[in-house]
Amino acid sequence: MLWRAHTFRHIVHLMPGQTILDLGCGEGTFTRQLARVFRGENPITAVTFVPDAARPADRPPQVSFLTASSLPGPLQDRQFDFVIAPWNLANYTISTNAHRVFVDERPLIVFHFHRLKQIEARVYDPRLTDYKIKASKVVRRSIYAPYIRTLAETAQHMPPLPAGGSASDQHRDPVVEVDFRGKVARKFNQRLRLLQGILEQDYFVVTNGRVF
Repeated sequence: MLWRAHTFRHIVHLMPGQTILDLGCGEGTFTRQLARVFRGENPITAVTFVPDAARPADRPPQVSFLTASSLPGPLQDRQFDFVIAPWNLANYTISTNAHRVFVDERPLIVFHFHRLKQIEARVYDPRLTDYKIKASKVVRRSIYAPYIRTLAETAQHMPPLPAGGSASDQHRDPVVEVDFRGKVARKFNQRLRLLQGILEQDYFVVTNGRVF
């Protein structure tokens, strides 16, 4: 979660005192990371839609926690500089104007697509098929492309992951027979699904920072 918070900070460049609304905060895991990366300089309002949700015990002092059953609810007449919220592409009109992205004619700021998965060096699965939708050219090139570039830039500043396992973990029991046919068949099916996903435009192919 911490790297996601760093990505959001890198994208929006908040000034001290600007406010954040975190809709659908759940147990506040991501909210706590936001408070950490902004070092208490930005008030955060976290809203959960879970009835009778317990207030997080380790809630940072700059975070206010609210429970709502609908909107605007407790947010009536309140304003925020930045809003973090889940959204479904199928429910909105996405457009661009002067290199800015708009959702139903309102400016969009993207911080994280939690289902996005890198499945090959240059291939990503946005998991939009789960919602039975496909990404338009605007969504691919104006939303996902800069988002993936930002993730790549952020990853360059993250410490490397510790090497997993030891040399002994690589030892293979000579008594165990390897199912080469099954392995080849699985590899073939994986490549077939990959090709199918690319041809049907369910997957994104990234080349020189552009998404196709």
